[in-house]
Amino acid sequence: RKERRDPPKFIDQLVDITVFE
Repeated sequence: RKERRDPPKFIDQLVDITVFE
């Protein structure tokens, strides 16, 4: 997501997956 700041892409995907679960 783009609500925090501008973290790396791999972290963005990791967070997305974690939020999805």
